[in-house]
Amino acid sequence: MLPATLRTARLTLRPPGAEDADWIAREIARPEVHQMLTTPPRPYRASDAEAWLDMISGRDGAYVIGASDPVGIVDIGRGKGERELGYWLRMDAWGKGFMTEAAQALVAAWFDATDDDLVSGHLTANAASAGVLRKLGFAYEAPVMRHSGFWGREVEVLRMRLNKAGWLKRRRAGGPAR
Repeated sequence: MLPATLRTARLTLRPPGAEDADWIAREIARPEVHQMLTTPPRPYRASDAEAWLDMISGRDGAYVIGASDPVGIVDIGRGKGERELGYWLRMDAWGKGFMTEAAQALVAAWFDATDDDLVSGHLTANAASAGVLRKLGFAYEAPVMRHSGFWGREVEVLRMRLNKAGWLKRRRAGGPAR
């Protein structure tokens, strides 16, 4: 079981609630954000954010990343039989190290609670996401194809995996750098 709330030096990670639907819908609908995600439908509307919030209600692992205001989402959800780290940030929060900081806190809590691997991935063009995952210690596996709601077709996702041994090795070596 993951904690209800996580805190880092700059961020508070809290469970998403119905009050988050509007900003989530607005930010995912931005093409610059949406094009890097595979699961959200296009167009992305408030009703889609509300449906996602209903789906995750009461389950641990999903967090709103808050600085002074909500800046994104980090989530450990269930992929195809595995637990999968997913995340996104508002555009005005890009390049500030927020995602590395938030994901590091969640991954640390994950491996404190379980020995189960985490998988994740990024689109080929998403160098920032690749950087976050590498800093956390994720290693590449074979690419996979996934349907993208934004692109309306299958896209290549560069699949990555992190096991507890890899996480602990990364932490002993000084952990992720922002």
